[in-house]
Amino acid sequence: ALSKDPDRAAGWLAEAVDDAFLAGDTERARALGQRALEPGPARPRVLHTLGQVEEFSGSIVRAAELQEEAAREGTGLLRARALHGIVFIRYRLGDMAGMLTAAERLAEVADEADPEQRMLAVYSLGAAETFGGDAARGRELMLRALDLLEGEPTLRDDPRHLVTSILVARWLSDPMVAFGYVPRRMDAARERGALGALAVANTLACW
Repeated sequence: ALSKDPDRAAGWLAEAVDDAFLAGDTERARALGQRALEPGPARPRVLHTLGQVEEFSGSIVRAAELQEEAAREGTGLLRARALHGIVFIRYRLGDMAGMLTAAERLAEVADEADPEQRMLAVYSLGAAETFGGDAARGRELMLRALDLLEGEPTLRDDPRHLVTSILVARWLSDPMVAFGYVPRRMDAARERGALGALAVANTLACW
Protein backbone atom coordinates (compact mmCIF):
# COMPACT_ATOMS: atom_id res chain seq x y z
CA ALA A 1 0.00 0.00 0.00
CA LEU A 2 2.95 2.33 0.56
CA SER A 3 4.60 1.66 -2.80
CA LYS A 4 4.13 4.14 -5.65
CA ASP A 5 5.27 1.51 -8.16
CA PRO A 6 2.18 -0.56 -9.12
CA ASP A 7 4.18 -3.55 -10.39
CA ARG A 8 6.28 -3.67 -7.22
CA ALA A 9 3.17 -3.35 -5.05
CA ALA A 10 1.48 -6.17 -7.00
CA GLY A 11 4.57 -8.35 -6.58
CA TRP A 12 4.61 -7.81 -2.83
CA LEU A 13 0.89 -8.54 -2.65
CA ALA A 14 1.43 -11.78 -4.59
CA GLU A 15 4.12 -12.76 -2.07
CA ALA A 16 1.67 -12.04 0.74
CA VAL A 17 -0.91 -14.33 -0.89
CA ASP A 18 1.72 -17.06 -1.13
CA ASP A 19 2.80 -16.59 2.49
CA ALA A 20 -0.80 -16.66 3.74
CA PHE A 21 -1.36 -19.97 1.93
CA LEU A 22 1.85 -21.51 3.31
CA ALA A 23 0.90 -20.32 6.79
CA GLY A 24 -2.49 -22.03 6.48
CA ASP A 25 -4.55 -18.82 6.52
CA THR A 26 -6.72 -19.64 3.52
CA GLU A 27 -9.30 -16.91 4.17
CA ARG A 28 -6.60 -14.26 4.13
CA ALA A 29 -4.99 -15.81 1.04
CA ARG A 30 -8.32 -15.63 -0.79
CA ALA A 31 -9.00 -12.05 0.31
CA LEU A 32 -5.53 -10.83 -0.66
CA GLY A 33 -5.66 -12.83 -3.87
CA GLN A 34 -8.80 -11.10 -5.09
CA ARG A 35 -6.99 -7.77 -4.70
CA ALA A 36 -4.02 -9.05 -6.70
CA LEU A 37 -5.75 -10.48 -9.78
CA GLU A 38 -5.48 -7.34 -11.89
CA PRO A 39 -3.65 -7.88 -15.21
CA GLY A 40 0.10 -7.60 -14.73
CA PRO A 41 3.29 -9.57 -14.09
CA ALA A 42 2.16 -10.79 -10.65
CA ARG A 43 -1.21 -12.20 -11.79
CA PRO A 44 0.02 -15.73 -12.80
CA ARG A 45 1.65 -16.21 -9.41
CA VAL A 46 -1.57 -15.28 -7.64
CA LEU A 47 -3.59 -17.60 -9.89
CA HIS A 48 -1.23 -20.46 -9.01
CA THR A 49 -1.48 -19.84 -5.28
CA LEU A 50 -5.25 -19.47 -5.35
CA GLY A 51 -5.34 -22.74 -7.27
CA GLN A 52 -3.54 -24.40 -4.38
CA VAL A 53 -5.94 -22.81 -1.89
CA GLU A 54 -8.91 -24.19 -3.81
CA GLU A 55 -7.33 -27.63 -4.12
CA PHE A 56 -6.91 -28.10 -0.39
CA SER A 57 -9.81 -26.07 1.01
CA GLY A 58 -12.31 -25.48 -1.77
CA SER A 59 -13.21 -26.85 -5.17
CA ILE A 60 -10.72 -29.12 -6.93
CA VAL A 61 -12.47 -28.37 -10.24
CA ARG A 62 -11.92 -24.64 -9.67
CA ALA A 63 -8.34 -25.43 -8.65
CA ALA A 64 -7.72 -27.03 -12.04
CA GLU A 65 -9.15 -23.98 -13.82
CA LEU A 66 -6.93 -21.58 -11.87
CA GLN A 67 -3.81 -23.65 -12.48
CA GLU A 68 -4.56 -23.80 -16.20
CA GLU A 69 -4.87 -20.01 -16.25
CA ALA A 70 -1.59 -19.69 -14.39
CA ALA A 71 0.12 -22.06 -16.84
CA ARG A 72 -1.21 -20.11 -19.84
CA GLU A 73 -0.29 -16.69 -18.50
CA GLY A 74 2.91 -17.56 -16.65
CA THR A 75 6.44 -18.23 -17.84
CA GLY A 76 9.50 -19.99 -16.51
CA LEU A 77 9.33 -21.33 -12.98
CA LEU A 78 5.79 -20.09 -12.38
CA ARG A 79 4.50 -21.99 -15.42
CA ALA A 80 6.37 -25.10 -14.27
CA ARG A 81 4.82 -24.87 -10.80
CA ALA A 82 1.35 -24.47 -12.28
CA LEU A 83 1.77 -27.50 -14.56
CA HIS A 84 3.08 -29.52 -11.61
CA GLY A 85 -0.07 -28.48 -9.75
CA ILE A 86 -2.19 -29.75 -12.63
CA VAL A 87 -0.37 -33.11 -12.52
CA PHE A 88 -1.24 -33.47 -8.82
CA ILE A 89 -4.86 -32.43 -9.38
CA ARG A 90 -5.26 -34.96 -12.22
CA TYR A 91 -3.85 -37.66 -9.93
CA ARG A 92 -6.37 -36.75 -7.22
CA LEU A 93 -9.15 -36.96 -9.82
CA GLY A 94 -7.95 -40.39 -10.97
CA ASP A 95 -7.31 -38.99 -14.45
CA MET A 96 -4.38 -41.08 -15.71
CA ALA A 97 -4.36 -39.63 -19.24
CA GLY A 98 -4.69 -36.05 -18.00
CA MET A 99 -1.87 -36.59 -15.53
CA LEU A 100 0.49 -37.83 -18.24
CA THR A 101 -0.49 -35.01 -20.60
CA ALA A 102 0.26 -32.37 -17.98
CA ALA A 103 3.57 -34.05 -17.10
CA GLU A 104 4.58 -34.10 -20.76
CA ARG A 105 3.64 -30.43 -21.14
CA LEU A 106 5.86 -29.65 -18.16
CA ALA A 107 8.76 -31.68 -19.56
CA GLU A 108 8.55 -29.73 -22.82
CA VAL A 109 8.79 -26.27 -21.24
CA ALA A 110 10.98 -26.90 -18.16
CA ASP A 111 14.30 -25.06 -18.14
CA GLU A 112 16.96 -27.72 -17.50
CA ALA A 113 19.29 -25.04 -16.10
CA ASP A 114 16.86 -24.40 -13.22
CA PRO A 115 17.08 -27.17 -10.57
CA GLU A 116 13.50 -26.63 -9.40
CA GLN A 117 12.00 -26.81 -12.88
CA ARG A 118 14.09 -29.89 -13.64
CA MET A 119 12.96 -31.54 -10.41
CA LEU A 120 9.29 -30.75 -11.03
CA ALA A 121 9.48 -32.14 -14.56
CA VAL A 122 11.24 -35.35 -13.55
CA TYR A 123 8.97 -35.88 -10.54
CA SER A 124 5.80 -35.28 -12.57
CA LEU A 125 6.81 -37.71 -15.31
CA GLY A 126 7.83 -40.28 -12.70
CA ALA A 127 4.48 -40.00 -10.93
CA ALA A 128 2.55 -40.23 -14.22
CA GLU A 129 4.53 -43.25 -15.43
CA THR A 130 4.03 -45.04 -12.11
CA PHE A 131 0.33 -44.23 -12.03
CA GLY A 132 0.10 -45.48 -15.61
CA GLY A 133 1.64 -48.84 -14.71
CA ASP A 134 5.32 -48.46 -15.67
CA ALA A 135 6.77 -48.84 -12.19
CA ALA A 136 10.37 -49.38 -13.37
CA ARG A 137 10.46 -46.18 -15.44
CA GLY A 138 8.61 -44.32 -12.71
CA ARG A 139 11.10 -45.43 -10.07
CA GLU A 140 14.06 -44.32 -12.18
CA LEU A 141 12.57 -40.85 -12.61
CA MET A 142 11.47 -40.58 -8.99
CA LEU A 143 14.96 -41.37 -7.69
CA ARG A 144 16.32 -38.59 -9.93
CA ALA A 145 13.73 -36.22 -8.48
CA LEU A 146 14.74 -37.21 -4.95
CA ASP A 147 18.41 -36.57 -5.75
CA LEU A 148 17.48 -33.04 -6.83
CA LEU A 149 15.20 -32.45 -3.84
CA GLU A 150 17.89 -33.44 -1.39
CA GLY A 151 21.01 -32.42 -3.32
CA GLU A 152 20.07 -28.87 -4.33
CA PRO A 153 20.41 -26.42 -1.40
CA THR A 154 17.55 -24.25 -2.68
CA LEU A 155 15.19 -27.25 -2.67
CA ARG A 156 16.42 -29.08 0.40
CA ASP A 157 14.18 -27.50 3.04
CA ASP A 158 11.75 -25.36 1.03
CA PRO A 159 8.27 -25.94 2.55
CA ARG A 160 6.76 -25.60 -0.92
CA HIS A 161 8.18 -29.02 -1.71
CA LEU A 162 7.41 -30.75 1.58
CA VAL A 163 4.35 -32.54 0.19
CA THR A 164 6.20 -33.49 -3.00
CA SER A 165 9.04 -35.00 -0.97
CA ILE A 166 6.60 -37.19 0.98
CA LEU A 167 4.86 -38.31 -2.19
CA VAL A 168 8.21 -39.46 -3.58
CA ALA A 169 8.12 -42.27 -1.03
CA ARG A 170 4.55 -43.07 -2.02
CA TRP A 171 5.47 -43.44 -5.70
CA LEU A 172 8.51 -45.51 -4.80
CA SER A 173 6.26 -47.74 -2.65
CA ASP A 174 8.93 -47.47 0.03
CA PRO A 175 7.86 -45.48 3.11
CA MET A 176 11.25 -46.10 4.74
CA VAL A 177 12.81 -43.72 2.21
CA ALA A 178 10.89 -40.85 3.79
CA PHE A 179 12.41 -41.38 7.23
CA GLY A 180 15.73 -40.16 5.89
CA TYR A 181 14.53 -36.62 5.18
CA VAL A 182 10.88 -35.96 6.02
CA PRO A 183 11.38 -35.29 9.77
CA ARG A 184 14.04 -32.68 8.94
CA ARG A 185 11.83 -31.06 6.31
CA MET A 186 8.85 -30.96 8.65
CA ASP A 187 10.96 -29.35 11.37
CA ALA A 188 12.11 -26.72 8.87
CA ALA A 189 8.50 -26.02 7.88
CA ARG A 190 7.53 -25.61 11.55
CA GLU A 191 10.39 -23.20 12.16
CA ARG A 192 9.25 -21.08 9.22
CA GLY A 193 5.59 -21.11 10.23
CA ALA A 194 4.47 -23.02 7.13
CA LEU A 195 1.47 -24.50 8.94
CA GLY A 196 -0.56 -24.87 5.75
CA ALA A 197 2.08 -27.10 4.21
CA LEU A 198 2.34 -29.05 7.48
CA ALA A 199 -1.39 -29.78 7.57
CA VAL A 200 -1.22 -31.66 4.27
CA ALA A 201 2.19 -33.15 5.03
CA ASN A 202 1.08 -34.61 8.37
CA THR A 203 -1.90 -36.27 6.71
CA LEU A 204 0.32 -37.84 4.04
CA ALA A 205 3.00 -38.82 6.54
CA CYS A 206 0.41 -40.66 8.68
CA TRP A 207 -0.92 -42.40 5.58
